Amino acid sequence: MKKILYVEGCRDGTVGGSHTCLFSMVANLDRRMYHPVVIFYDDHGVAAKLRAIGIETHIFRKVIPLDFGRALNTAAPSLKWISPALLPLQKSMNLVFSFLRPAIQYARYIKIHAIDIVHLNNSINSNHDWMVAAKLAGVKVVSHERGINDNLSRTPRYLGNIIDLMICVSKAISSPLIRQGFKESKMRLVYDGIDFSRIKIKTEPSDIKAAYGIGKTDPVIGVVGNIKSWKGQETVIRATGILKNTWPGIKCLLVGGTIDGDPYKGKLEHIIAESGIAGNVIFTGFQENPADFLNVMDVVVHSSIEPEPFGMVNLEAMYMKKPVVATDMGGPREIFNDGDDGILIEAGNPALLAGKISALLNDRDLRSGMGQKAYESVMSRFNISDTVRRIERAYEEIT
Repeated sequence: MKKILYVEGCRDGTVGGSHTCLFSMVANLDRRMYHPVVIFYDDHGVAAKLRAIGIETHIFRKVIPLDFGRALNTAAPSLKWISPALLPLQKSMNLVFSFLRPAIQYARYIKIHAIDIVHLNNSINSNHDWMVAAKLAGVKVVSHERGINDNLSRTPRYLGNIIDLMICVSKAISSPLIRQGFKESKMRLVYDGIDFSRIKIKTEPSDIKAAYGIGKTDPVIGVVGNIKSWKGQETVIRATGILKNTWPGIKCLLVGGTIDGDPYKGKLEHIIAESGIAGNVIFTGFQENPADFLNVMDVVVHSSIEPEPFGMVNLEAMYMKKPVVATDMGGPREIFNDGDDGILIEAGNPALLAGKISALLNDRDLRSGMGQKAYESVMSRFNISDTVRRIERAYEEIT
């Protein structure tokens, strides 16, 4: 039996698609062949769910890099002017204490716990300490590429070449890496899959609507994803302002958490107030079971204004037979057949988005037919069992 160490490198406190995919992957691993151990840097619902199904899960302490400028600004603002002179010292100390020391500690952990493969769940742009740790410990390392990296800096370019295998969740991810000189022979294209058994409706639609002041006949559209500027919630809000002229009672659900200190939500709230749609747009915050909210939507929107690496929420919406309007870039191009099982549109165009949503809201048969085709597509192409079997075959290739 091989022991696989999974490391989720997200350290900003948010819980997103990479966490969900990690859970589904580990939960469906062949436990007769593999013993999974999972590491997070924050304790959250996904960690609790893994523990609940018997997966060994640990929370590691975050290593916070030194920032002399910030420290001086807080403790002695009058001395902030000397911070540029301290930059060389800051870089040297961070190299030792924020990179090399953790890497050595992680290597010791890998050896003590007899890990066979280190599986990094994010991108070669992160987890550099774990890459070095795996090599120091003499074990294979896999990087699960979940982000689009068009212009990598020197460090990930170098460390990426010591990776034994890259699992790319879309061609939108693998193509830029190949253009930057990474070996295609070290890559495997493995689309993320859905664990259909875990998508469950826990709250009745009528209860969701009552809780958020949504009328029984109000059209409902929405976005599921953390509130971040590149996720494009602004486009959907502006489209809602246009749609309100035809459907005064329309509701737009923005389902997702925010990052502390990020001003984007404040910007959105200003646009909402300025557009007079405060009664139409609803921030739900982070939700443990987004399926409950997808279930009340007539149309699901995937609004990213930068290429989405893949887009798991699209698969969830497809499984629930919901028509999806998605931006025509990145992963959605590989998921949808435009006009058949979904609609692809130009990013950042509120008027165009409003027009596509309007066409769907006006035609129940169109919504139903597209939702059914979406369901058939996701069932045949994006099953978690197929995804995990491909990943297991990749493990066998490198050991």
